[in-house]
Amino acid sequence: MDKFYRFEVKDKIKLIKDLEQLAFKESDRTYHSNVIFDNEKKDVASAGGRIRLRIAGIDDKKINVQGEDKQRVDFQEAESLIEESLEEVGLEPADGHEFYETKWYLDDTSIALDEFPFADFVEINGKEEDVEMLVKKLGMNIDEHLIDTPDDLFNVWREKQGLPFKAYMRFSDYNK
Repeated sequence: MDKFYRFEVKDKIKLIKDLEQLAFKESDRTYHSNVIFDNEKKDVASAGGRIRLRIAGIDDKKINVQGEDKQRVDFQEAESLIEESLEEVGLEPADGHEFYETKWYLDDTSIALDEFPFADFVEINGKEEDVEMLVKKLGMNIDEHLIDTPDDLFNVWREKQGLPFKAYMRFSDYNK
């Protein structure tokens, strides 16, 4: 049975050194951006759907349209064309975030270091016994794993800092 754990990274340099000794690096540090589009009334979200412009690296730009049945359709177009088309039908950016991701693998276990503007997280996914063994090797306590999403954790962090609400979590606005 696969298990997924997310932890806040306290010492990124140590984590990277440990991972480079333990695991195979799958990808270099890659930029990601996700922007959710909706109208002012939030009709898309209210209907259980989602329209997301997703950018992963230089060449991977997609728009995901997901209905309440969780079926997803991906379209690959130029980013500016997608945004213009969505704005023409009355949709505007409603939420979003950007981050950098680096991936490693240890056998069938995937490890992702996700660097967000406000904090860094490591996500470990694989067979439960393999994940738990790797968590221990990395010196983490399994009981300290996070349940909330980075977006939710960002909102808590932002409120603690006394910062106003913004629909985006971008490095230009919140760079730790």
